[in-house]
Amino acid sequence: LKEKSYWSQTGRRHNELFYKTINKYRFNYAFGGIYTITPIELTFINKFKRKLNMGYNKLVENYNNQKLFLIYQFDSWRFWEALYSNSIPIQLDFEYWNFKLPVMPIKDTHYLGISKLDCKDFFEKILKLPNDEANNISSKGKEWCFNNYAPLPTATRLIQLIEKINK
Repeated sequence: LKEKSYWSQTGRRHNELFYKTINKYRFNYAFGGIYTITPIELTFINKFKRKLNMGYNKLVENYNNQKLFLIYQFDSWRFWEALYSNSIPIQLDFEYWNFKLPVMPIKDTHYLGISKLDCKDFFEKILKLPNDEANNISSKGKEWCFNNYAPLPTATRLIQLIEKINK
């Protein structure tokens, strides 16, 4: 009955079996977002610039040039669910990709982040990750999530923002 209540209160997102499953695994693929060539606004000039960027990208085969690419809507539910669980979220590196959140997580402290889209080095790093360090990332990520994005700190931040705007 309690699980059904969570399910209905979260827009049918909460699923007890899902949380039990992700808690069984050490790592959780928590990517979100859309990877695209800039700019994304649909004006004539921007469409032209986008075509130039696409052509340049093909010419130099530079798939990690941050000036040409943009990732948006990166704030995936999977990231927050993985933080809440006992697993370690694998996400794009927030700092490298210039993601912005009100309170930023720290790569290798709260989650494991991929800086470039070459995942070979990243997965080699995971294979060499000592068990105690992995446990530390998992627990610190969960603690960070509770301290910064649980209902009370989120509501407090919102109230402070509203007060700041109203001054």
